[in-house]
Amino acid sequence: MVYKMTKTEYEEYQKTNGDYAIASLFFLNELKNIVRSEKPRRILEVGVGVGTIPYGIREFQNTFEYVGTENFEPCIERLRENAPFVIHERFIKETKGAFDLIIVDGQDADTHGLPQRLRRGG
Repeated sequence: MVYKMTKTEYEEYQKTNGDYAIASLFFLNELKNIVRSEKPRRILEVGVGVGTIPYGIREFQNTFEYVGTENFEPCIERLRENAPFVIHERFIKETKGAFDLIIVDGQDADTHGLPQRLRRGG
């Protein structure tokens, strides 16, 4: 079964979380379907922002470790509210280990080393 978040659900999330700079509805739906089929156990998101992606995929995969980088303080505050299960680091260099899925949704000077951080088969 393919999951699709409705436009109404998407707009409600934007309104509730006070953020209109979140990932597109198309991207969120595609990512949810990838997570649902691949079931990654360890995810890194560069530029986790207010937690839109981890919040959205948790309904399909709740047995994962989600590490997110973010260095913009207003986003970090909202992240703690929206997705308190996210392990927050300010920069990629502060993260440890390999990941099954890496999502780049922000900027960090260290992205050149990300391919080596992806587990085989990830």
